[in-house]
Amino acid sequence: MGNIPTGTNTTADLSSQAGTINYYAVQGDPNSLVTLHTLNNPVYQNFGVYAEGTVRLHDRLQLLLGARVDKDSRFDEIPMCPRAAAVFDVSSALTLKAIYTQAYVAPAAYNMYDIYTIAPYYINGPNLELKPEKAKSFELNATYRQENFMVSASGYYNRQDNLLVAGGIKLGNSLEGAGVYGTPDPSATPIPLGHDINSGENRVLGGDLFGRTSFLNNRASAWGSYAYVDLKNTNNGVTTGLPGISHHNVRLGATGNILRDRLLATLMLSVRSTPNNVDFSAGFEKWTPFFGPKGTESKEKFAA
Repeated sequence: MGNIPTGTNTTADLSSQAGTINYYAVQGDPNSLVTLHTLNNPVYQNFGVYAEGTVRLHDRLQLLLGARVDKDSRFDEIPMCPRAAAVFDVSSALTLKAIYTQAYVAPAAYNMYDIYTIAPYYINGPNLELKPEKAKSFELNATYRQENFMVSASGYYNRQDNLLVAGGIKLGNSLEGAGVYGTPDPSATPIPLGHDINSGENRVLGGDLFGRTSFLNNRASAWGSYAYVDLKNTNNGVTTGLPGISHHNVRLGATGNILRDRLLATLMLSVRSTPNNVDFSAGFEKWTPFFGPKGTESKEKFAA
């Protein structure tokens, strides 16, 4: 994994042509030299199997069960991700659903070998200890249907853990101690050493309401929806909310079938609440130590 330089001979060994990144782990100690290959060739296998079945417990109650099992040779864990849904027909018009799912995503080799440098301010190294991301989701839904009318309401709660965080983006979460050194000079300035890590978790709560009615022999319809979402992201002990996303979203519209099944026209109005946590300066401040004038960096900035 890595970037192939221009002019690389693709018929020869690529790793030896891609170059290396060198640093010294101990200030003033030439023997503490560490060499990182910018291009790596990891080999691993990933297998998966999925099964699903349906059981009708009653004329009005149906149960759907499924499970996925994965095996990644990079990890000892063999996760099973179950999925289940219960569908209850209260009447011919009203249906209730409850859905539960689990998911498992192994980190890409790119994240484990995310090796680069922003000389002379930052080095991003490999992290072969990355863990898979995991997620759980629970949803309740009610749908009411008539010949020319339908309304649906849903509520959900999602949870994601072990989310990958790129070391170069959130430097404070991925420091390896106080830093490393670009030369064996005893007075060398420390350089931050980071890597991609598992540090994030999300908690998402939301719901939506949708309705549609048709008229003129189903040649026209009016519809509308309302959606609410709230998110809490915890990263390295710091909790934040929605990243530039609106809590409330409303859509109203009408669709007309001008030429039956050939030409449709839709008019829509969308209204949203003010997006939350829009801060253009935050990202710039995090990157300032990387791109500031040489000699202005400090341990305090690196550790911030």
